[in-house]
Amino acid sequence: MEHQLKIVGYICLAFALSWAPILHWPVTWFQTFFHEISHGIAAILTGGKITKITLSFDGSGQCITRGGVRFLITFSGYVGASLWGLFVFRMAKSQGFWIISLLVALVVCCLIFWVRDIQTAFIVLIILSLLIALSKLQFPKIQSQVLEFIGIYILIDAIKSPFYLMDGKNLGDGYTLSKLTYIPEFFWIFIWFSIALSLLILISELNSKIT
Repeated sequence: MEHQLKIVGYICLAFALSWAPILHWPVTWFQTFFHEISHGIAAILTGGKITKITLSFDGSGQCITRGGVRFLITFSGYVGASLWGLFVFRMAKSQGFWIISLLVALVVCCLIFWVRDIQTAFIVLIILSLLIALSKLQFPKIQSQVLEFIGIYILIDAIKSPFYLMDGKNLGDGYTLSKLTYIPEFFWIFIWFSIALSLLILISELNSKIT
């Protein structure tokens, strides 16, 4: 029960923070970073490469890639962010130091190889600074709780974000997939929503078995 209540607390805090002006920016930037880097990883794994990654203060972003399998690259953004959320949460307690080290290495690679503008560089440096500060924290329990919260926040945002595509502007990953597959955009939005929600439920069920 204690672990279940902790998950509920994380979820409530994530929703509250997501509606808080300015305060939600750093954590939202984390989610956007994971979304965009997931596009990039899919490109690399399918024989392509990353040309540029951009992040904006409002939480939007873009990963420009060349080559690779376009369907998988486009599909991987929301799915990848959800999987990153699950990964960070599950590993936070037992492998917190190594998770932070991995994320620091990933952020540094992004900064060196794929950042081309000042705004993105500033956001990436903020993310990097927060990770380094977290790594220096002398209280392992608090460190793991912060990582767990970041994982939950990423998943909550991955649940909500696909619905932002329903704006009638014919932009974004859903529209791109609908053009590639001739399957309506709403189908892909539902798939991304379902994956993120399923992973959040999985986290809750796994934690309910912890004694």
